[in-house]
Amino acid sequence: MNATKLLAVGAALTIMVACGDDDSDFLTHSDVKDSSSSASPKSGSGSAQGTIDPSTVVMGEMTDSRDGKTYKTVKIGEQTWMAENLNYANLQPTESLDSSSFCYNNSAENCARYGRLYLWSAAMDSAGTWLFNGKRCGDGKSCAPTYPVQGVCPSGWHLPTRGEFETLIDAVGGSDIAGKMLRATSGWKDQNGEDGNGTDDYMFSALPVGYWSKEFKTYFNEGTSTFFWSSTEISSGIVYMINMFDGRVIISQAYKKDGNSVRCVKDGSEPKQEPDSSVKGPALTDSRDSQIYKTVKIGDQVWMAENLNFETDGSSCYNDSTKYCTVYGRLYTWASAMDSAGLWSTNGVDCGYGPICSPTYPVRGVCPEGWHLPTQAELETLLETVGGKSTAAKMLKSMGGWDEKLFSGTDAYAFSALPAGGWFDDKNYDDEFESAYFWSSTELTNKAAYCMKMHGGSGAVVGLEIKQDKLSIRCVMD
Repeated sequence: MNATKLLAVGAALTIMVACGDDDSDFLTHSDVKDSSSSASPKSGSGSAQGTIDPSTVVMGEMTDSRDGKTYKTVKIGEQTWMAENLNYANLQPTESLDSSSFCYNNSAENCARYGRLYLWSAAMDSAGTWLFNGKRCGDGKSCAPTYPVQGVCPSGWHLPTRGEFETLIDAVGGSDIAGKMLRATSGWKDQNGEDGNGTDDYMFSALPVGYWSKEFKTYFNEGTSTFFWSSTEISSGIVYMINMFDGRVIISQAYKKDGNSVRCVKDGSEPKQEPDSSVKGPALTDSRDSQIYKTVKIGDQVWMAENLNFETDGSSCYNDSTKYCTVYGRLYTWASAMDSAGLWSTNGVDCGYGPICSPTYPVRGVCPEGWHLPTQAELETLLETVGGKSTAAKMLKSMGGWDEKLFSGTDAYAFSALPAGGWFDDKNYDDEFESAYFWSSTELTNKAAYCMKMHGGSGAVVGLEIKQDKLSIRCVMD
């Protein structure tokens, strides 16, 4: 395939994502193969503050219990990385394809040398073979994984996030020199075919594997480039990756449908988050039905520490059984959450599925007097207050009630989020024991509004759900 066509593909993708993510550099596989990019590094340059002394790295080994393969490992600062590419022959079906990993040029010798290339769906374990925290994450669909995502990695290890890659780059001196420091001492050539080997100061030993392009059904860039998947999604078709080429290392963006390498990082390598103290508040009594709720002060916010259980039109119990309301509270459509009928206030009137509304904030909605349905921003503030999205679910989830494969939380802030699941637009109740969803009062379109989502693992996100779905509610004090 000629260079002009390859570059056109890269340009089209750049236009597609520019409006949605303008704070990140963009470099497609095709740009790497055929041009010298002007993209500037995201991480620090030169000798970054906090650079790890190469003499302090610690080498080790780990064995993948699934197939008995042994890998070298290296501890760089607080992170422990595999020092070889993953070579687990995951042939489990993904959401869309039966073949999920392969050898460069379909040669077993290249797998022995380089490890395997994985579709992003396979890297994330979209089939849920080992854990559920990357389930349904694949090309053509947006997902909300909870972090860390084990994905195709061995037990006790996970697919790195964008942030973990940035930490690695900074630890070895920043983007300007990271390529030299992390690349192996043999096998590399630059874009002109000259010697492009690294010094491998940190024993990371990155090899120039290249990648597989679904667009052109072939392999590119052996000897000049390597690409490692992250677990951080940008859109339904694009994710972040670490990109080594022509002596440089940057965080860039790639198509999910292509095949890239995997380097796993050990669980517990992510920065430790020490919870700030939370204060259990006085009990809240809802004057409408005299139900009593626990409350908790987290940072500057005071939250209900139990799900709302006030009965109103547009709400129901999981599986239409009152026993679930006793445990989980009720599930509400967005219209009922916003009190679109104006029963208790007028600031959410006519807000529902179909029309765009312009509520005045705060929106009391279905909440008790003196409390309101949180905005998207208030949910984001909650996640940041408890240590950030990557560890928020662990901090906020209850210590029991969750599927054992998905991990219960520490409930460090006494928020006690339970896996109440929801009712979704396919007219089914789903995700009990697996997920928690909480409505916000912030809409995106006439059919979708923001909510907080917690699945397996330790992460939580503020994402979107269809307004007709029924989700839980946690009210926040005015």
